[in-house]
Amino acid sequence: MQTARESQPISRGAAQSMAKLFKTDALTPWDELAAMPPLTDASSETFPFEEGIAIIKQAFGEVDQEMADFVDMMVENHLIDAAPQPNKVMGAYCTKIPKTRTPLVFMSYGGSMSDVLTLAHELGHAFHNWVMRDMPYVETTYPMTLAETALSSRRMWCEMPCWRERKTITTKC
Repeated sequence: MQTARESQPISRGAAQSMAKLFKTDALTPWDELAAMPPLTDASSETFPFEEGIAIIKQAFGEVDQEMADFVDMMVENHLIDAAPQPNKVMGAYCTKIPKTRTPLVFMSYGGSMSDVLTLAHELGHAFHNWVMRDMPYVETTYPMTLAETALSSRRMWCEMPCWRERKTITTKC
């Protein structure tokens, strides 16, 4: 909770920056999920998986180094299945192995900034599972609304480096 409280200025700054770009005083709930409008006429660029991971790791590390280290652990232990496959459906989700509570992330990563943000979102779920792995199982259940609310801030953490550099999320951050 302390880390979340200490990180509030980051989320507030992101929201204020986005409101300025939308030419409004404050964001409405539906604005918060909208993509940041382009600041240039640049075309969409792709982000190889390794670059997407680096963006996520940097953003998570600005909040807490343990979160950045977690991203490394997930990659090193091959706990992210993101490679597109011929019969793999689009989408993303996080699950865990019940006995060990090891988190797993599955998605079809295509290299867009939206994919980077989706991967960050699913890694947020995975981190949540990871930090609760030693708790009694009965104490690890929570409503989906709680999980999704917390993860909305993780998306903003990943967009913040782009906003600070005044770039769009369709160009390399």
